Amino acid sequence: MSHKKFDFRTAYIDLLINLLTGTVFLFILTTLLIAPITKQSEGIKKNADYIITMEWPENVDCDVDMWVRDPQNNIVSFKMPEYGLMYYERDDMGQRRSIFDVDGKKTVIDPDNKEYVTLRGTFPGEYVVNVHVYSCKAANEEKGLAINYPINLPVVVELMKINPSIVSVKKVVLTMTQVWQEQTAFRFIMGNNKNIIRLMTDYVPIMGEEQR
Repeated sequence: MSHKKFDFRTAYIDLLINLLTGTVFLFILTTLLIAPITKQSEGIKKNADYIITMEWPENVDCDVDMWVRDPQNNIVSFKMPEYGLMYYERDDMGQRRSIFDVDGKKTVIDPDNKEYVTLRGTFPGEYVVNVHVYSCKAANEEKGLAINYPINLPVVVELMKINPSIVSVKKVVLTMTQVWQEQTAFRFIMGNNKNIIRLMTDYVPIMGEEQR
C-alpha cells in the first residue's frame, strides 16, 4: 500500500487561502457595522431650529443683554430666560463673570463675552431681536458709568438656522453709543414651514418703561 508524500507547499497555500477568506469576511463585517453610523452622522437632529448669538469685545467691561420677542408677544431676556419656545441659554455680565479668585490671585477664565437664545420651535409671524447695554465700567474703575454715558461698543448679532444643517441667515454689527441704549439688531418674519421669508432692521422697542 503506497502513501502519498505530504507536501508542505499545499499546506502553505491552504493557510494563505484561509487567511484571505478570513480577512475578506472581517472587511465585509466591518463595512456593514460602520455604514449605518456614517448615515446617522449626516443627519443629526438638534433640539432646536434656530439660534441667535450676540458677542462683544472681551476687553470691554460692559454688561450687554439680548431681548427677543416672538409672534405670540413672549419675551425672553435675563429676567425671563424661558418663555414660549424660546430659551435664553446664557446671561453674560462681562468681565465680572470672567474673573475668578484662584489661589488668591484674580484669574481670567472664559473671557469671551457671548449670549445665546435658542428657538426650540417657531410660530409664524414676526420676531424682534434687540440689544440693550445694561451697564459699563471704565478701565480700573469699580463704579459703573451713568445712564446715557457715551460709549463706542461694537456688538455682533447673528441668526443661524441649525436644523437640519447650520446656515447663517443674518449677521449684523451694531455700534452702541451710550449706556442703557436699546437697538434692534434685526426683525424677521417666520413662515409656516419654519423658513424666514422676510428680514428687516428698523427699530422696534421691546423693553417697556415698567421693565426698566
